[in-house]
Amino acid sequence: MRIKTIPEDFLVEEVANHDLIAHGEHVLILLEKKGCTTERAVQELADFLKTPRNRCGYAGTKDALAVTRQYVSVQGGEEIEKRLEKFVSSRLKIKVLGRVPDRLRLGMLDENKFIIIVRELGPLLQEKTVIPNYFDEQRFSSFNTVIGKLLIQGKFDKAVEKIVETDPEKGNHLEAHLTSKDNDYVGALLKLPRNILLLYVHAYQSLLWNKVLSQHIESIIEEPTKLEGPVPIVLPTGDLPPVQLPMIGFDSDLDSPFRERYEAILKEENIEQQQFVVRAIPFLTLEGTARQAFVSLENFSASPRETDELNEGKSKQILKFSLKKGSYATIAVKCLYEQAIIDVGQR
Repeated sequence: MRIKTIPEDFLVEEVANHDLIAHGEHVLILLEKKGCTTERAVQELADFLKTPRNRCGYAGTKDALAVTRQYVSVQGGEEIEKRLEKFVSSRLKIKVLGRVPDRLRLGMLDENKFIIIVRELGPLLQEKTVIPNYFDEQRFSSFNTVIGKLLIQGKFDKAVEKIVETDPEKGNHLEAHLTSKDNDYVGALLKLPRNILLLYVHAYQSLLWNKVLSQHIESIIEEPTKLEGPVPIVLPTGDLPPVQLPMIGFDSDLDSPFRERYEAILKEENIEQQQFVVRAIPFLTLEGTARQAFVSLENFSASPRETDELNEGKSKQILKFSLKKGSYATIAVKCLYEQAIIDVGQR
């Protein structure tokens, strides 16, 4: 079973209510991209505008191998609007919507709408309205959690080493800094966009949360379905009542019902709770929050199975639904078919 065979198989549209004003300093743009990450798209936009990357903001990261529509803000007012009139790109389309008072930041959206074509179908669709709210592999990539853990542990030299090893483009910026300032690993890391550094530590925090959710499901469900893959997940066999699970942070209340599970996981990871205060890079300090363990699929519909024109002898199905911000459509697909999927975009 495959998704993202071609970018047009995975359409994502961001839903948000941004109040426009007449003379705001930040220009609000509707960005449509195909075949690149949100960060690369915003960097391309910043490079064209000849404006610092930190003057651009967005509310959510969107899949690379997909067609996605989301909001972006750029500081600069009328001057930026004039430059945008000349913007041309093979993989990006933009529409200027007006002005907003502040830079967009992660989380400033309501939900995401999805239209997904699932190809090479095997099992039948399972009708479900509630799914476990796991973070999926897009959150973790291949090394985000490793780098995030190193940052939490204060092993900044090892974090830089891993970034250089696994991401030459980012690594070049870090090495250039270290050439002039030997052993200034914190300074090197700060050459990366704030959103990227936050992504690393949030990925590690999310991995710990996924482990707690799996243990929670296993504790209340007899013989749950287990899916193997880059991010092993445990599926419930029916709808479950709403519950919030803590996201571990320096101030998390571990007197909650999930205390023993988190304490065991932290011991296994060789991490202490106070290490989630990152004094050398304060904005990476992680507070304890909470996340819904299960979420609803809104406005769900599925087409009848039909011939998969890209794979002879196979069938496909078109799914449409909405999810609240922070929830993963790929998890929904896995749950609906109770099967791991090959996400071509993650290869």
